[in-house]
Amino acid sequence: MSSDKHTHTHTHTHTFTQAAHIARAHQGLILMAEDTSRPGGDGGGDMEEDVEIAPGVTREDIYPFVYDKTYPFVFCSVCESGIIVPSASTHLRTMHKELVPAQQRNKATYTVGLLPNMIQKEQELDDYQGPVSVRKAIPYLGEPRTDGLKCAVCSHMCRNARNMQQHCRREHGLVSERGVGAPSRAARKLRFRVPWREGVKCQRLFKKRKHSRWFEVCDDGAILGVDHGSETGRDGAG
Repeated sequence: MSSDKHTHTHTHTHTFTQAAHIARAHQGLILMAEDTSRPGGDGGGDMEEDVEIAPGVTREDIYPFVYDKTYPFVFCSVCESGIIVPSASTHLRTMHKELVPAQQRNKATYTVGLLPNMIQKEQELDDYQGPVSVRKAIPYLGEPRTDGLKCAVCSHMCRNARNMQQHCRREHGLVSERGVGAPSRAARKLRFRVPWREGVKCQRLFKKRKHSRWFEVCDDGAILGVDHGSETGRDGAG
């Protein structure tokens, strides 16, 4: 009995040694690897019940991607960004070739294509309506930035004052009291009225593409949206 138990433990350890090494290569993903790369997190319990995220698909199959049925794309747990299925192979090969072995890259690329309701063509992303604001931060996108600027008239957000000035002037005919360019020493001591909010928490779904725009994370109760993901959709109907 003792020998059988030892053999089982050795086999189980060997099975996930590679995944563990991958996780250690990216310090911030150790917890993610334990939760998403290993069945049941700690290897215990019913394997199918613990890790199946869609019919015939487990969390281990798609590592380092993360699947949430709310969204028609997956998230890269390393980059903390959305990835559409057509870009999965290129993303893994160009961004994580050293981190993720070729066998796992091929497996993940194939398996994400089996997930239901995924965007299968890049053009379909044009019809997807991302969130304008969310009640809670989307956990797959990392910690929200805290230097966002949000237009006081519409939902436009960015993190650059010059871009916001241009938006307000072009879209709303509003001009801030703060001039364009670096403020003088005297101007730094003054408080100017501007047609936007500053210090807004924000995230974005993608680091490139159409949906790389920022959206507000309202975690203080004064919300414009609802829980993360519930305002997203493909047809703009909300």
